[in-house]
Order: sequence, then structure tokens, then C-alpha cells
Amino acid sequence: MCDYTHSPHFSAHCHDCAPLECDKSMTDTVVARLLEYFTGTRTAFNIPVAPAGTPFRQKVWAALAEIPYGSTVSYTDIAAAIGQPRAVRAVAQAIASNPINIILPCHRVVGKNGQLTGYAGGIAAKKLLLRLEKEHL
Repeated sequence: MCDYTHSPHFSAHCHDCAPLECDKSMTDTVVARLLEYFTGTRTAFNIPVAPAGTPFRQKVWAALAEIPYGSTVSYTDIAAAIGQPRAVRAVAQAIASNPINIILPCHRVVGKNGQLTGYAGGIAAKKLLLRLEKEHL
């Protein structure tokens, strides 16, 4: 399993994360699956991940993994899915601290009105990922 908490984004935003080492075979698998994703031949990663985080964050991240390829859901939808319908802001914070973007597809989470909102890679990257998925459906 891999946890990419050593990235600059997470050193600034994730104070309770502990980076894990990845073995080469897992790294090769992740790279191969990301390449397949970007060429439109992979819609699910099926990679065992165990990011470090609070139980609440882990529930949110697990909910991210359930969002179908090419679909979007709102922060409110995620809050409801984890049984915490009033915790929309906390859900947004947990999503912002997602240590494995794309594999845990936080780019598929949008504002309640469908508006593109924050993404660690920037709104342009979020828009690109969503467009890529729509084109390969």
C-alpha cells in the first residue's frame, strides 16, 4: 500500500499524517494504472490504499472511492452518505486533506449547485479530469 503524504501539499495541510514507504512493484502498478486512467482505458483503480487520518476522514475518503467514474456528487451528498448530514464543512476539510488525489477521486466532488469548487491541483486541473472522464464514458 502507498500513502503519498510526503508531497508538498500535505506537508502544508496534513499535520497528523505519517508517510509510508512504497515498494517498487506497488509504485509500478500505480504508475501503470494512472497512465491507463489518463488514456481512458481505466475507470477504477482497485489499489489497496490505507491513508493515515482520523476515523471521520477515513469515512469521507472511503465515500470518495465509491463515486462512479464520470459522475459528480456534492459535499452535501458525501456528508449524507457517511451519516453526518450536518457535517458538510468538516467533509469539505476532509476532502481537502485527501492524500491520494485521482485514486480517491475528490475531483468528482462539486458544490451543491454543481459549481466547481476547491481542488488541491487547482480548478483547471479539476475541470480537465472531469472532462477527461466524460469524454471516455
